Amino acid sequence: MKKVLFIGDNHISDKTPENRTDNYLIATINKLKECLNIAKELKVDAIVFLGDFFDRRIEGPTAVNESIKALMSDDYGDSWPFPKYIVIGNHDIQSSFPLDHCSLGTLINSGLLIKTDYEPDLGIAFAHFSNDLDADISKGLLTNNSAIIWACHASISDKPGRLEEHMIVFSNIPLHPNNSIVISGHIHHPMECQRSDNKIFVNPGCIGRRAATKDNFDRDLKVFYLEYELDGTILTKDYIILESAKNYKEVFKVEEIFAKKEEQKEVKEFIKQVASIKAHNWMHNSIEDKLKALRDLGKKSNLSDDIIDIAVEAVKTVGEQ
Repeated sequence: MKKVLFIGDNHISDKTPENRTDNYLIATINKLKECLNIAKELKVDAIVFLGDFFDRRIEGPTAVNESIKALMSDDYGDSWPFPKYIVIGNHDIQSSFPLDHCSLGTLINSGLLIKTDYEPDLGIAFAHFSNDLDADISKGLLTNNSAIIWACHASISDKPGRLEEHMIVFSNIPLHPNNSIVISGHIHHPMECQRSDNKIFVNPGCIGRRAATKDNFDRDLKVFYLEYELDGTILTKDYIILESAKNYKEVFKVEEIFAKKEEQKEVKEFIKQVASIKAHNWMHNSIEDKLKALRDLGKKSNLSDDIIDIAVEAVKTVGEQ
């Protein structure tokens, strides 16, 4: 029996997004440490990071050094008793840079993370990000290895959706008969499904929350634990919630974010109302009448004076040209 912990996109960075109230680097390093401690408690055979370990190709020295310290040993100075594998993500290499030019390359060259295409002792094959990876998977890349598990960083989805043209639907992916499960990062939303031939797809979801999206507000951050036999039998599938991941209200500037969204809604409505003004009436109005009409519409839409002033100045500029 093999036991492996799979971790979705970490997006470790020393740059804190404007929409967060906390120190983003500390938050992401704490989650990394918790993942490693979970793996130690479960006595896993390995950890697999599913790509986008870093948020940028070149991260600051603090982010790199804190990652090195976390990956080297636990808080007591003991080395981690398991290997740590990495799937290369698009953020890690900024789509196409060589690893030697990237912060992730430092962790791989130091031996803290292992990059390989196949690990027979675990029955895991790795599909690292490239600009052609999605197309290659659609054409049958995952049939080229008889591994039980594919660990990927690809645009795989459990079902068609609004981004269908940018996604590979799992039910359409050609797989080797021996493959039991495909586990992927890249798409930040967690997914799981099983198709008619019993092949399973899992995306545990990213654990680095940079964007203030509804998905990042609504869900718990989890890692995926798998127990399986090397004959392809899946024994245990489990999602483990990260306790170090705070509630979204504690890390995001919630009031500012919702206020901004409301303002954007109002601006869209304002634009719609301006667009509804009949062209022949607008053409024969004086510039003063046009500006007054804009101000009246803005007030009616409860827009701030700043936004109304921007619209008025834009019309003035056009009128002067």
